[in-house]
Amino acid sequence: MKQEPMSEHRDLTSTVSLAMHHSTPDRLSRPLTISSRATSVQNFHAASSGDTTVADGDVDMNGTSNMNGDREIKTAAADPEDAMQVLGQDSRQLIRAVQKLKELNIDATLPSLPTFVVVGDQSAGKSSIIEAVCDISVPRDQGTCTRCPFQITTSSAPQDEWICRITLHNTHAYNPASARVGKNAPDYDRWTKQQKMEVLDFAVVRDKNDLQDLLRRAQLAILNSHQPPQDFLHGDPHANTKVGFSPNTVSLQIEGPGLPDLSFVDLPGAINVHEDGEDYLVAFVEKLIKTYLRDPKTLVLLACSADQDVENSTAFRYVSQCKALPRCLGVLTKPDLVGPSRHGLLQRILRGDAFKLRDHHAWFVTKQLTQEDLDAGATRREARDLEDRFFAGEPWATILTHYSPRFGTAKLQAAISFELSAHIRREIPDLAARVQARIDIVSTELEGFPELAKSASHTVTMESLALLQAIQGHLRGDGLNNGFRNDYRTLLYALRNELKSRRLVVKLSTPGYVMQSICLESDDEGDADDATPMQSPDETPSKKRKANDGGRAGRTPQATKTFASRTPGSGRVEKRTKAVVEQEKLVLDLDWLSEMYTSGSIYGLPGQFNPKVTEDIIARSQVGWEAVVRETLDSIRDLLMKMLVQVHGGSLANRRRTLLYGESAEAIEAYFTTLWDQGHERILQSLACEKHKPITYNTSMGTRVDEVKNKLRYDRLSARISEHNDSLESKGAKIKNPATEADRLKQRADLESKLKTDEYGRFIGAVASALAYYDVASDHLVDTVAKQLECSLLFAIDQGLDETLRTALRATDEGYCAHLLEQDTAVEAHRARLQGEKGRLNAALQELNGLRQMARPQGRGSSVQM
Repeated sequence: MKQEPMSEHRDLTSTVSLAMHHSTPDRLSRPLTISSRATSVQNFHAASSGDTTVADGDVDMNGTSNMNGDREIKTAAADPEDAMQVLGQDSRQLIRAVQKLKELNIDATLPSLPTFVVVGDQSAGKSSIIEAVCDISVPRDQGTCTRCPFQITTSSAPQDEWICRITLHNTHAYNPASARVGKNAPDYDRWTKQQKMEVLDFAVVRDKNDLQDLLRRAQLAILNSHQPPQDFLHGDPHANTKVGFSPNTVSLQIEGPGLPDLSFVDLPGAINVHEDGEDYLVAFVEKLIKTYLRDPKTLVLLACSADQDVENSTAFRYVSQCKALPRCLGVLTKPDLVGPSRHGLLQRILRGDAFKLRDHHAWFVTKQLTQEDLDAGATRREARDLEDRFFAGEPWATILTHYSPRFGTAKLQAAISFELSAHIRREIPDLAARVQARIDIVSTELEGFPELAKSASHTVTMESLALLQAIQGHLRGDGLNNGFRNDYRTLLYALRNELKSRRLVVKLSTPGYVMQSICLESDDEGDADDATPMQSPDETPSKKRKANDGGRAGRTPQATKTFASRTPGSGRVEKRTKAVVEQEKLVLDLDWLSEMYTSGSIYGLPGQFNPKVTEDIIARSQVGWEAVVRETLDSIRDLLMKMLVQVHGGSLANRRRTLLYGESAEAIEAYFTTLWDQGHERILQSLACEKHKPITYNTSMGTRVDEVKNKLRYDRLSARISEHNDSLESKGAKIKNPATEADRLKQRADLESKLKTDEYGRFIGAVASALAYYDVASDHLVDTVAKQLECSLLFAIDQGLDETLRTALRATDEGYCAHLLEQDTAVEAHRARLQGEKGRLNAALQELNGLRQMARPQGRGSSVQM
């Protein structure tokens, strides 16, 4: 024998011995107590209410069985009261705590809990193991018996009454026309996952003798989900089925005196061929089994017949493919069928040299009653005595005696108890963390619900007051609520800049002047200071225009003004592109300016201009104002409305499903619309007055005119000097750049004295008034718009919204306010669900926190102390 495996084997032996310390031989046959929930993976059981059951692999729901025997007779297990002693107090508490978690129905948070599932090939003896380990008597027969997952849950009850509640858990709907899914997909062919699990009460059994028949009928209801389940409570229990197998679950909750706390998942037996040739059912069963095996929280009990080759076991292959071998215990059944030729293989399996599972001592051997023994009325204690006598014979007590601590049902029970308890301990931190995370989420969501009002009138008043104060804060820009004010000021500054960009433009270059070409081959360099070309005394601007031999640029006609078009019924002005804005801008050159003032003059005295010409220029420069103002007002309206909507939604977020939310929104919108329409009309009227006639009593107007006139004359002289120098350079002269600012000013003064008097100077002085007035009028218009909005709109909302809300919401009417605060029935139902879930989660967390203390290493005598 190998020493290392022997050492591990002795460890397990001492563990089992500790678990059964001071136990009588009868106690060696106690049924295992397991409190756990059926496991689920990914989407398969996401909608489960907490009990995800898996079906019996060898339980016959269609065959016949002896219904006359008592439940005690058919169970190959020890006294249930003794069964609880196997586990040790701490282990029982751990397992019962997990059972409580399952009963809390919080599988959305804890979709899987530590549990055991039983897998095995068809006719591998799974049913016998379930009966012995779980103290559950099930019908058995030849062939495939279990065709859907079965979850068996047992618990101890103080009263003497035995009761079993059978429910049907439907997580999938049969749909033969549904699309085929891949082998590794989470769903099943011909089945559609339901959003919510449907739990149907099927039957309540109080007589153990009726259980087998009702289990058959419950499975028939699962396999014929198109019919009401109650149809199968009576009639033929062997009726035909709609489907061969189903992913839906039959759940058994059994309570009785002295029963162990247990939740056990039993899956259909693995098959390779279907008797009716339905190959897709073979794949269905494989996917169903693997769905459970892939859950890392699932511990596996693999049943293999001792007289069959393990390498040929389909169930063993599934466990290996799902990487569940480290979580697997194995049990060899039917040892009475093993011949001497297989003793060597048995040794290698038990030693861990062949078909190794989690470690070297993971394989057990049990011997259950035959059907003949059951029919003969053997009791549970007799069954264990028969098992003990069997393992006292050859070869078990001779060549295989070294492995005797793993022979018998009691040893298997103790090992499962030990593994499950340790597994629960390992999972406690993760379970607690997940529950706490979900509690935080649910608490946050519950905080979003409004508190139930004691006085509806007071609540409505306080809610509207909070809403008003929030709106006022944004209107005034208090504290950090300055986003609206900043955006509002930005729009007004943008209006000012837009109006400035449309100011009349006067081109100050000499009409018709074209930059001269420089003659590179000229030998006459000339004197730059003396080279100042002069016009003939009789050359007027008109004559100059005609005399220029085609080199002078032609006059560009004034562009036709384009007004922005309205969208019918919207009152909104379409945005114009920069090119359109430039097209709308009034641009005059000196020639046009000369002709306008000359042709518009009605006076006989020279040098006198008609002021109507200046007024006409001003009017033309203001043509695009209305479109710009309308655009700005639309933007301000959108900005203000957006702020009101956001503040309203944020302030009354908890009341979204009440009439208060909608009624207050309508009141604010109606009040805002009334104020806006009135203010909008006043602003447009002020704009019309501004454009009606140029009028100002601003005493600084004269100063502004002088500033504009000086600027125009300065720029005009700069243009003439540039043209003069350009002309000289074209003749080869070299222009000296002044070294200092004083030199530049002296050069400028010298050139001004040399240049002939500007023919256009008097017209430039005349148009300065139009430009100065445009500046004053545009600034005044922006101020007018701002004042109208501030007083007629923003201040009016600030001061008048309180009364508007109190009137619209009838804040003094208790009955009407109660009506406003009524929650949507769906919202209240959701609140109730969250409150219920939070209560269950807190109970689960309390249970888990209690388990943290038990999770510490235990002293001698514990079933989990190695």
